[in-house]
Amino acid sequence: MSSNLSALEAEIWKRIDSKKLSPSHDRWHVDQVMKFAYQLQSIYSGDKDVITAAVIMHDLGRSDPNLHGEDSTRSSLAQAQEILAEIDFPLEKAKKVLSAISEHDKPEVEPSTIEGRILKDSDFLAGFGAWGVLRIALWAGETGGGVDQIMDRLGNRMPQRIDNLEFLESQRWARSELLFSNLFFSKLKEPPLLGQF
Repeated sequence: MSSNLSALEAEIWKRIDSKKLSPSHDRWHVDQVMKFAYQLQSIYSGDKDVITAAVIMHDLGRSDPNLHGEDSTRSSLAQAQEILAEIDFPLEKAKKVLSAISEHDKPEVEPSTIEGRILKDSDFLAGFGAWGVLRIALWAGETGGGVDQIMDRLGNRMPQRIDNLEFLESQRWARSELLFSNLFFSKLKEPPLLGQF
């Protein structure tokens, strides 16, 4: 986890640290998403403050494992709006943060701002490779989805997400990370053969 926080990051985290974050959507996840977001921002521009705030708060609603889809997004938006008001975040920027959060977890939607597109890709990218496998297992445990949910996400949902990425750089990186996930998935499907030893 990063120790070099900007003043904005520190201010937001100060308000979040008392909240119990979902294990699959915790500080480790936010740090992964932030690394991708800053890389994409260096290529495609966008307001770094908006991106930073949106990344940190995009999954606050996931802390309640009973909330899914739109319910989780609504909770994230309500919590983010409250925090943005507490820190006197500029109104026009706050609107962009909330827009990015509202559009980030919709594979079929192209977000309406560059900051939203960056958040969407960064969040999706944090779901590929070794980190993706770990987070899928954590989320399945949190929601009671079990092994069936893990197998579905590894075999179907993860590969499908590549087509919904906004940027070519994201698609290239995701395809390279999918090699690990595919190998892991194939190993899960192999029968144990003790006779090979």
